[in-house]
Order: sequence, then C-alpha cells, then structure tokens
Amino acid sequence: MIRKFALLALPLAAACSAPAQADDTKAVDAAIANLYAPYGAQAPDWDAVRAQQNYSAATAALIGEWEKGLPPDEVTDLADFDWLCECQDWDSSKFKLTVLPHAAPKDGKAEVTAKVDIGWDEAREQRFVMVKEADGWKVDDMVSQSFPQGLKVALREAIANPRTE
Repeated sequence: MIRKFALLALPLAAACSAPAQADDTKAVDAAIANLYAPYGAQAPDWDAVRAQQNYSAATAALIGEWEKGLPPDEVTDLADFDWLCECQDWDSSKFKLTVLPHAAPKDGKAEVTAKVDIGWDEAREQRFVMVKEADGWKVDDMVSQSFPQGLKVALREAIANPRTE
C-alpha cells in the first residue's frame, strides 16, 4: 500500500513543483533583464543601478575587497570597462538583450546565457551563474570573453595582484 502511494505521489509532487520552477525561471530571466535595463536609456542612472545590489553576497564581498585596493588616480584592468556589456560605450537606441532558453533553476542556482547586442553590429555572449538569496536572484558569477574563467576568478587575481595599464 505504501509503495502504491509513493508511486502516485511522485507525479503529483512533480506537477506541484512545475509552477514553482516556472516562477523561478521567470524570476531569473527578470533579474538578468533588470541588469541590462539601464543600457537602453539615453542617460542611465548608474547610482540607482548600483543601489539594486545585483550581485550575490559572496561576489559583492569580492567586489568590495577589490574596490578597497583601487588606486585613486589610475585606471586598473578591471576598472577600464563595463563588465556587463564588456564595453566602454554602447548605442542605447540599438541595445538589445536576448536571454537564451535555459534549464529551470535547481537548488537555488541557475545557469543562463545571454546575448548582448551593444549596437554597431557588436554582440557578446555571457553566461551567468545566478543564485537565489533572501532578496531575490543575484549574479554569483559570469563567464564571458572578458572573464573566460569567470568574474570571481578575475576579481581574486586582481586583489592578489593589482595592476594598472
């Protein structure tokens, strides 16, 4: 009898978790879209963007440690470009983000690839590792042309070996 109940309960449990997974997938996609929303604006409010705290606690701690070591009068390798667009400039009228189809989040973690078109026929692909924290989905790491081993590795290297151009 218990075995029959278990066999019936499994499909029911899967059906009940499907809406939650769909909601998490939508929330992850919305978090990534939110990262890039300012790029389509003529005059992005970067202070408001930074106030959103889009990075996980672990990544934010690394960013804070990296920022403490920044020289006040020199530009360092990691501070020379915008991490999300991998650029110094973009065409806000042609900026486009495409979040590619991806697996549903599992155990509070999701991997998502996004195509970022900055205008001028220039596009980049970025893979995000997103984690669910108390206040929503956050960027825990990102892999891209600028960060082939990930943002966290780049930050750790920059902290250990600060260098300027």
